[in-house]
Amino acid sequence: MTRLFPLIAYKVMTVMLSIMSALGMISTPSIDTPVSTVDPDTVQMTFAAWGDPQVSNYLYKREARLVSACSDIKNSSVKLDALVIAGDIAENGLESEYRVVAENLNALKDKVDNFIIAYGNHDSRLKAYPLQSKRIMKFHNSVSTKHQLTDHLYYSAEVKGYKFIVLNNDKTMFEEGYYSPEQLEWLDSEIASTQGSGKPVFVVNHQPLKKSHGLPKTWNAPECLDKGSIGEQSDQIQAIFEKYNNVIFITGHLHMGFGQYTYEDRGSYKLINLPTIGCSNSDGYDADGQGYIFEVYPDRIIARARVFSTGEYMPQYDITIPLNY
Repeated sequence: MTRLFPLIAYKVMTVMLSIMSALGMISTPSIDTPVSTVDPDTVQMTFAAWGDPQVSNYLYKREARLVSACSDIKNSSVKLDALVIAGDIAENGLESEYRVVAENLNALKDKVDNFIIAYGNHDSRLKAYPLQSKRIMKFHNSVSTKHQLTDHLYYSAEVKGYKFIVLNNDKTMFEEGYYSPEQLEWLDSEIASTQGSGKPVFVVNHQPLKKSHGLPKTWNAPECLDKGSIGEQSDQIQAIFEKYNNVIFITGHLHMGFGQYTYEDRGSYKLINLPTIGCSNSDGYDADGQGYIFEVYPDRIIARARVFSTGEYMPQYDITIPLNY
């Protein structure tokens, strides 16, 4: 009987999606300006980056937004080396929700080579961690077939010679992150292994560092609190970043559109907070389905702002990151 409930919820979600499509409630991205690269002759790697799909078995607009964004990827004029998603895949961490996301992401495999997925507080909170981590692993391994999870939820992946390091909680937390000493030691050694390579390293986590991206103000929290961030271990992770060059920290969680709080240059490391692809964005550009196309060149990274729901680039919000060696 317990297996029947996820199946029923999944069927309801797919029926609702069909109804929304028939009623014109799912936007169709334009094919006039498909995903492309600025300089195809010298670009080294290209990947899309989304935050917070938060697909829900009762908030159906979120799946509709995911479907629109996936349609935009399908229209791409280039094959992407990766799709990065910075956590909160599912609103309630339910099997039915993951099944819907997996179906949509697996349909992109002719356009996306790698799926680099982090998990957020919505994926695991209020649940027994050992059981929920197995559910997350099952979903992850059904999508990210090149980067399988076995023992824990943190991992690294190499894409065209560039390293992605993905952090994930080691126990159930409500909003903040928790990283075991083993994971922090591993993070340090993984970043250290990239130094001298002449390439940036991308670290992906759901929550951002404290006092970054306008926090705690942008979380509507008092100045004395670390709300909206990693929390108590933020200083430890920041101290690791400060030891190295060309660390690009990609996060989600804040649901903020393109704007003044998206990017921070902190010298040896850079911070990028992604808008939500599934929920409504605030504190910046007001549109559904925002994200970035990252183009990596030998001397710089260009993060091109894109509204995936409509298939439009937003060059006024582009970010250029010089690489320092």
